Amino acid sequence: MKRIGLLFLLLADFAFGQGTSLPVAVRFPQIAVGGDAAGANYTALLQVVNNNSAATTGHLALYADAGTALSALFDGQGPQSSVDISLQPGQARQIQLTMNGPLTTGWMEISYSPSDALTTLILQSRSGATLLSEIGVQPSDVIDAGDLSVETDTGLNTGLAFANPDTAPLGVFVTLWDPNAGTRLAGTVVQLPPKGHIARFLTELFPSVASIGQMRAELSIDSCSDTSCSSAGGAVVTTAVRLNGDQFTTIPISADTTGGAQVRILPQVAFGGPANGLNMKTVLYFTTNVATGVFGTADIFDNDGNPLLASANGATPSSSIMFTVNGNRVSRIVLSGDDTLRSGWIRLTLSGNVHLIANAVFQTFNGASLASE
Repeated sequence: MKRIGLLFLLLADFAFGQGTSLPVAVRFPQIAVGGDAAGANYTALLQVVNNNSAATTGHLALYADAGTALSALFDGQGPQSSVDISLQPGQARQIQLTMNGPLTTGWMEISYSPSDALTTLILQSRSGATLLSEIGVQPSDVIDAGDLSVETDTGLNTGLAFANPDTAPLGVFVTLWDPNAGTRLAGTVVQLPPKGHIARFLTELFPSVASIGQMRAELSIDSCSDTSCSSAGGAVVTTAVRLNGDQFTTIPISADTTGGAQVRILPQVAFGGPANGLNMKTVLYFTTNVATGVFGTADIFDNDGNPLLASANGATPSSSIMFTVNGNRVSRIVLSGDDTLRSGWIRLTLSGNVHLIANAVFQTFNGASLASE
């Protein structure tokens, strides 16, 4: 998000807890550093807080696409492919990762001992020394399957990054679902060497799909026990990023593919503001793998718990919006308001304990021009 707070960086409770966690690996499936120092370039910021009552140490390692060591500058020192981070109780630290050379991508793994620490990665896009956009990336769990909503259009694309945390080769089968019929439209196998990495745009993963340049669809990810995906197995670390012009937004990938609570909460919504000045919209994306689809109601409340009116896709303002999501497809709802900027939250009540992925993109406009998301 462009020049906005660093993604609610440390939302977790900072009260000291007892350091009883076992050693744990924290993984970020996408980093980007390097580029033209006088033009387009990328920097990564690692922010760590030890919220334990005992000291902890993290061993940070960078890996290139081939699974080999990736060297970068840590706070200007190096280049080196790994570093140890020691933190006393309550201590926070920020490390800047840069590179003198072409744009290079890879992934990061931190092994904490004896306990983990709150860790966030921020990727910054720059023109020379000028910050253009930045996104925060939370650590990704190892998963064997996942779903997400993807979208492409003019100036809009979705990027996916995969990392193999294992020392054996791994395959990932990626399925694109038909946005009209809800049937399988195309599939492709992503091959990862040991500790390997790959990042591709949706349009690169499925170049032969005729409508790939303008699509809103569900994407499924399934790990395989081998690189040909002849059988299920293995596990992968993955993340997705929405690229809208020069704006980047992290897209959640849901590993829960079997169901969920009937009532869900989206804790933040914002919309409204003068049409000729700064104004906001919230874009909701719903997707499900339930073949028969799901339906529900989105009730919107202000910060005091009172019903909050919003226009859904230009309709008459209402505080209660009914929606339907067809099987293996994506529904998009754009919430807008009047000339007053308003914020609140949403309660989703579904048709049952069904599978539904819900995420929100907050957009800030200057008049009709997108300023950030």
